[in-house]
Amino acid sequence: MPFVPGGPSSASIVNLDNLLAQGWRGRGSAVLTAYLDTNDPATVARVTSGLAAQGITVTATTRADDVAAMYGRSAAAWSLQLALAVGILALIVAAAGIIVLASTSRRARSRDYAVLRLVGQRPRGLSLMAQLETGPVIVVSALLGVAVGLWAAPAAVSMVPLFTTPPPTFPVDLQTAWLPALVAGAVGVVVLTIVGLVTSRRIARRASLERLRETV
Repeated sequence: MPFVPGGPSSASIVNLDNLLAQGWRGRGSAVLTAYLDTNDPATVARVTSGLAAQGITVTATTRADDVAAMYGRSAAAWSLQLALAVGILALIVAAAGIIVLASTSRRARSRDYAVLRLVGQRPRGLSLMAQLETGPVIVVSALLGVAVGLWAAPAAVSMVPLFTTPPPTFPVDLQTAWLPALVAGAVGVVVLTIVGLVTSRRIARRASLERLRETV
């Protein structure tokens, strides 16, 4: 371990085997905390017995899962879970923006498509043309948004007060959770692309020749 998680400034990292071999029994109000990288009951019992043999009493055993569950029940953890709702709302707003933008340009685009139909373009070809006109722009924009979010997330998370009170063991891993982040980004790209393609296809289907008789 590079440092003691949640330890005070007077904490020291020592080798447990060397400590027990030297017959250390503590001085004054010193408190010994042993961090184990496993929840194996046999390993925990062996360490507890080894400490007891040296006259060091184990007063409490805390498991990482229990600490994680305690953090999960905290108000700060609940606020972090709202990120899912915020992400869904952001996706809805982005999809609505695509629909609104397509709707405002619907008349002009449908007239252009109607002209193409007049010169012999088939409806299926018009739909494909409309999708190719919209799809790449949405995909590139969504990918840029994902890239910017992944780049800015570490700096933003480091400034967020994760807990209302200092936890006994500070979370030291604030690195990006790549799998959930990439899955969320991929879902956003796919959903927005589908919205854009469906909207463009509907506009292309309305490109009837009657549009040419309308006044601009």
